[in-house]
Order: sequence, then structure tokens, then C-alpha cells
Amino acid sequence: MVQQSLAGLKEIEVLVMRDSSGTMMNLAMVENLDPIGIHAGDSVAVTPAQTLMDREIQDIRNVAFAITRAPAHRRGQPRSVCPRPGAPTLLRD
Repeated sequence: MVQQSLAGLKEIEVLVMRDSSGTMMNLAMVENLDPIGIHAGDSVAVTPAQTLMDREIQDIRNVAFAITRAPAHRRGQPRSVCPRPGAPTLLRD
């Protein structure tokens, strides 16, 4: 059963590094320019993200940092996020 279509969504990958003292750095934000559903190996990917507004980049970075800070992330547990309309959708971490 399909609960929500992914058609029209953008595919963004965020790479975050965290050291033992909790300092975090956003290493890269990679945007796949092809429509979602195209295999990542066949998709054109660029960094930095080209089609996002500055506010969207900041919001996505803040979500990535929050996930990296979460205790479940350090234990390697899978996670899913059910966002409000207009919020980023996390498919995997």
C-alpha cells in the first residue's frame, strides 16, 4: 500500500561528521538533479545543492545535526520520520 507518493520530491544527501566532543560539521550536501526514483548510480549529482533556497539548506542541515546527536543514531538503530507537510522526509540515515 502506498501511503505517500515520492513523485516530485528532491533527493538530497547530507554528509555530517561528529567528533567525540560533539562538534559537528556539514561536509557536503549532494543534490541529485534527476527525478527521484532514478538509481543514484545513473543520476547526475552536484554539490553544493543548486535548487534549494538558503533557508531550506539551513533547515536540512539542522535536521541532519539533530539526527546525528540522537542516542539511537550512535547505536546504529534504523529510524524513520513522519514529517509535517512541507518538511523534509527522511528515508534512511
